[in-house]
Amino acid sequence: MSNLKEAILGKLPINWRDKLATMKRYSITGHWGAKAPIVFYLCDGTTWHGGLCDRFKGIVSLYALCKARKWKFRIDYTFPFKLEKFLEPNSYIWTAEKGEKSYNTLHVKMMRLIGDNTTKRLNTGRRKQLHIYANRDIIENINKAYNKTYQWGLLFRELFKPTQMLHDIIEEHKQKIGGEYVAAAFRMQNIFGDFKEYDYKPLAKEEQERIIKDCIEAIESIIKEEEKTVVVTSDSMTFLKEAAKVKGVYPIMGASSHPDTKGNGLTEKEYMKSFVDFYMLAGAEKIFAPATDEMYKSGFPETAAKLYDIPFERLWL
Repeated sequence: MSNLKEAILGKLPINWRDKLATMKRYSITGHWGAKAPIVFYLCDGTTWHGGLCDRFKGIVSLYALCKARKWKFRIDYTFPFKLEKFLEPNSYIWTAEKGEKSYNTLHVKMMRLIGDNTTKRLNTGRRKQLHIYANRDIIENINKAYNKTYQWGLLFRELFKPTQMLHDIIEEHKQKIGGEYVAAAFRMQNIFGDFKEYDYKPLAKEEQERIIKDCIEAIESIIKEEEKTVVVTSDSMTFLKEAAKVKGVYPIMGASSHPDTKGNGLTEKEYMKSFVDFYMLAGAEKIFAPATDEMYKSGFPETAAKLYDIPFERLWL
């Protein structure tokens, strides 16, 4: 029945689906909330959101829209952790005040912009709060639509700074490195059977060994070329342990998780790892993203490079 329901809903126009979602979530007797125009970015586990940087892309894009249109912007990020655990407001206060969010169907328009790179559906909202799911970087489109020159990294830094807990971990790593460094990011998914994500299956042992060999050689080449410490990030503990054996490598150790596929119940430390990886990549002189054909071509390191506009290079192995 669930699959049939999803199939029927999937054939409806997107605006109808949004209306049905609004009616299901809220009611005509619900709390009215703050006066529009105001946009809430939603991340609550009721739909597919994407990985951490996909979520960052959606957040920053909606903030750019609100900045261009002089609307209020708020973040309601609760799945599978509260964002305030790791990031806090910097120069813009994005946390909602008590009673600010509306729960009334007459006052709310929900929008699912998951996978949507356009701004067309965002040309609305003066009379209602917009509650939006989004996971794409549409800064370029917003700049064109509103004649702006917004930069992703500057917008991100206006919104966020690490909490003291996250800041201390990042600084501890940097002190151990002791100077400038470059970074190499390796997105393995479940190649080695140590990072459960969706339905990806581990590869055969010989293929695993080949991928490790190719990636280690790529790291050694980077060390030789750059003559700096190479900070290595990865979603695979198996690979991180192998990389740690290479002289000149500083691995960011620890188990990590994909926020869409593991859900609640994990430790704060596992969720923290992605934030540490992101800021350690962003603090490098340059970021490399080596990958074999079997590896996922992640946007995570490229997004990290945008934070301070540092060089980024993919290496095809």
